[in-house]
Amino acid sequence: MAQDFDGFTKISDKRTTITAVGKNGYGLDQTYTRNVYTYLGNPMPGKPLDEREFVCLGMEGLYKFMLLKDLEDRIVWKNSTRPDCYAADMAGTSNLILWELEGDRWEISKTGTLWSEWFGKPNDIAQWNSWSAKALAAGNSNTLLGFPKFARFWTPQLKTQSHFVFEPVDDTVEEPLRRGLDVLNNSSKWKHPTISWEVVSPDQGAQGRVLWATHYLGFYKIWVSLNDYNALVAAQGEDTKGTKWTFPSNTVAEIMNAATSTPQDVFGNSPDDMQSSTTITKKKMDNVSGKRSLVDDQGTVMGVAPGKMYTLLNKSAPVQLKNGLWPAEWLHRSAYSFGALEGGVSTQTRRNLVLGTSEANTYMILLENAIADYVARTNTEGKLVTRVKYAQDWNLPKYTWLAPTLEYEFTFKFGTVEAKDLQGRR
Repeated sequence: MAQDFDGFTKISDKRTTITAVGKNGYGLDQTYTRNVYTYLGNPMPGKPLDEREFVCLGMEGLYKFMLLKDLEDRIVWKNSTRPDCYAADMAGTSNLILWELEGDRWEISKTGTLWSEWFGKPNDIAQWNSWSAKALAAGNSNTLLGFPKFARFWTPQLKTQSHFVFEPVDDTVEEPLRRGLDVLNNSSKWKHPTISWEVVSPDQGAQGRVLWATHYLGFYKIWVSLNDYNALVAAQGEDTKGTKWTFPSNTVAEIMNAATSTPQDVFGNSPDDMQSSTTITKKKMDNVSGKRSLVDDQGTVMGVAPGKMYTLLNKSAPVQLKNGLWPAEWLHRSAYSFGALEGGVSTQTRRNLVLGTSEANTYMILLENAIADYVARTNTEGKLVTRVKYAQDWNLPKYTWLAPTLEYEFTFKFGTVEAKDLQGRR
């Protein structure tokens, strides 16, 4: 399986049968089976690939996953005897881990916020019933697309065949690009049913074609025919309805700002006031991995859910997207996984959050993954600077959460040459 740092990939549409055996509410033996989807999971960048089977327990903020074996251990009683792990679970010493969609780990302990929901049961029968419900939830969790990554990333629902032409930036990229695409092309799990591709030599991609995408680090471009481009745009527009917004007027912005927890927090006119930076190292990323459940989420930090802000902006309630996400999200300027900002300031702070679409967050995650992967693989140090940019004739208040343009600058050491080639705007 190709390495995918970002989440969980459904193995196939075929379900795995699991059996639950235990005491029901009347103290009698009860047996039933569930057919559950199973997934291959990957931890955060820099961690080993994990090819064990996981099940999805449904969505609570983000999708939660558990090892299939851990679930089976808790729903199968042998000879009407509870599993040994029950006592450890109740004592908080089983070291059970839940996994989030984006690869972060939620370690369960008695002091954790999820303890009461997952383990706060008064007796063995109630606890078994709780785990049985988790098995049922796993059987109903068919919310992930399974290709090419997890549900956040758009999979085009095309009725006709489209052809992608990959143009590497130079000869050094061409061979690894060909090898990577060959792996995808020969894998039933990864190959898209209506998209084919080829690799052409550098500077040969534009011939009679339209640019569809560019790799974040500039390694290659993807070109398509005009007909395929129009089909892709039409399909994307249908699948991402609700992700394109109109920037709020001054009146609407004031109403939205009043809904947040600190409405007086605005930017001044100094460019430095709108700039934030963080140093990124493998050690810092390792230190925050698995600890996100211990800090306030973005909605708590901002004092308002992103869906409420969407309603204030669009005068209508948000509608869940086809990929299972919601159109509005609080986006990190600097990813939580990068660790604290300069000065030790937490990333879960108001000035590191902006309101945006789930589509924008998806592209930000791609960029963040490229940065995290590079730092983790090379064990080098990088620095990320984000800037909120305004037009010269800007006449609205500069609210910290409202970013018309967000600029990234990532600086890193490449051999003996310092590079600042990874820049992007959102």
